Amino acid sequence: MASVNTNYSALVATQVLAKTNRDLADVQGRISTGLKVASAKDDAATYGIAQGQRARIGGLNAISTGIDRGSNILSITQVAGAAISETLVKLVEKARALEGGGLSTDQQNAYIAEYTALQNSIATSVASATFNGSNLIAATGANVTVNVNDATTGNTLVLTSVALTAAGLSIATTITAANAAAQRALVETAITTVSTALGTFGAQANILEDQKAFIDSLADVVEKGVGQLVDADLAKESARLQSLQVKQQLGAQALSVANQTPQVILSFFQ
Repeated sequence: MASVNTNYSALVATQVLAKTNRDLADVQGRISTGLKVASAKDDAATYGIAQGQRARIGGLNAISTGIDRGSNILSITQVAGAAISETLVKLVEKARALEGGGLSTDQQNAYIAEYTALQNSIATSVASATFNGSNLIAATGANVTVNVNDATTGNTLVLTSVALTAAGLSIATTITAANAAAQRALVETAITTVSTALGTFGAQANILEDQKAFIDSLADVVEKGVGQLVDADLAKESARLQSLQVKQQLGAQALSVANQTPQVILSFFQ
């Protein structure tokens, strides 16, 4: 039936063209953002999962940063500890020279001055072992807790402080020729204490290094998973874009043809 009141063909063409335009807008949005799920409107369930995993990635990145901080603390601690160990070895040499006998007063005083200077240099090494306000070998050093993973248990490593000051190593006594042997024995014990502490710090540094690699790899895997959930396949979207652009042009032409139908009615009255 021909009618000037209702042009059904034009209505259908309009609906088809409107859908094509909506699909085209969706494809253009995916191409511009690179995401097939950019908001909850696109896919509420997938968007929720992706947001949860993005939060986890943020947490893993924070853990990685914390591990870096712990590693830096241990690195500077080991450098300072090694310097203290070398100083202790030199103290043993000076103490043995003093306890050997046969030295003049001036010679004894020279060794005592050297020993005292070396002993005082330990404080400089200890003070230099500070990173971001933390010092594991100072007299007032505090333990540092490092988050090493996002598990619910066993997720921290405690870097235990050990006072490697002269007082903490029990070698703060002023040396003399008379007490040189006893003082040397204390320094030799201190060398063992420092070596043990350095061994602990080194082991903890290895743990942090391994955890850093694990956390970074885990974050990459989770990020890959999020990408698989929400990233658009741009090759496919490009093909769809071209297809929809053709459909849009055809839809516009179909609507134009449908709008010409009422004109045909005029031919009935000529």
